[in-house]
Amino acid sequence: LETMHRNVFLRIHTIRHRILISVQQILYYCFWDVIEPLWQKMIVLMKEAKTVDELTKIHMHHLDQMFQQCGLTAAKLPRTIVELLKRANKFTGTVHKLISSKSPLSRFTGSSLGQNTVSGRLLAEMNRDSAADIDSQLAYLKSALDKLDQLDKYWMDQLKIVLGALNHYARKFEESFLNLAVRLDCNRRDTAY
Repeated sequence: LETMHRNVFLRIHTIRHRILISVQQILYYCFWDVIEPLWQKMIVLMKEAKTVDELTKIHMHHLDQMFQQCGLTAAKLPRTIVELLKRANKFTGTVHKLISSKSPLSRFTGSSLGQNTVSGRLLAEMNRDSAADIDSQLAYLKSALDKLDQLDKYWMDQLKIVLGALNHYARKFEESFLNLAVRLDCNRRDTAY
């Protein structure tokens, strides 16, 4: 039972970490690979501008470049990234349900027992449980692992779609998408538990 609890929590944290890294890579790409360099370039150009029309033209060019390099002008890319983020949200909702106060896992997420470690709390709870309760907990943990495996597959499938879209747009429009594709692909390949 303790091993099953650890497996569930390990799987939750592994998937959560993978999702977090992917979202961080997308944000890093948008802010530091696209927006910040374009912003610095725009500031330099604005200092050289002499008329309001020149400022407007510089600003419009900046926005066009930013939208294009962030992938917002591509037809498929924004939708695939939004779907990826929806799947991340679905994962967090499912994990919340798994460890909510009505869940058998909730006993092992708080510190109400006074033990300092998760394993100490698990052992203390295991000693109090009856055999029938242990069987129901094992069934619950197995179903939780199945749900987590399904969500992990769901996430990875969408990540592959995003990578395909990034590679497509990198070949046709914006080579800088390759930077993001490589970062996300490295994250996708580090999936062994």
